[in-house]
Parts: sequence; structure tokens; C-alpha cells
Amino acid sequence: MQIPILIEPMAGNGYRASGGEPLPLSADGDTQEQAMANLKKKLKARLSHGAVVVPLELRRLRTR
Repeated sequence: MQIPILIEPMAGNGYRASGGEPLPLSADGDTQEQAMANLKKKLKARLSHGAVVVPLELRRLRTR
């Protein structure tokens, strides 16, 4: 599964990587790569406590 992540420079120094719902996490680092690595650690920690990410397919409902 792939999710969009925003990486942006922080005022002063460093970067912040963040994702939106359903995984509203963010992590900072001195480089873009470090920010992403820190974000991955946070996500893995959350998933290791029993959380799961699953796809949900919605079909158009028929109306009469």
C-alpha cells in the first residue's frame, strides 16, 4: 500500500514528513530521508500495537 506523504522544510533547519488521515502522523529530521525514516518508525510502532490498514472498496448504490 502506498500513502501520500508531504515533506516540507521547517523554519530554521530540518524537514517534517507528514501524512493525512487515516494515518495522521508527522516526524522531523535533519534531512528529508531522516524525516521519512522517523515517520516510518512511528507508523511501525502504531501498527505493532494491533492497528491495521485495510482497503475498502465501495460500489455505487443503485437507486430506484
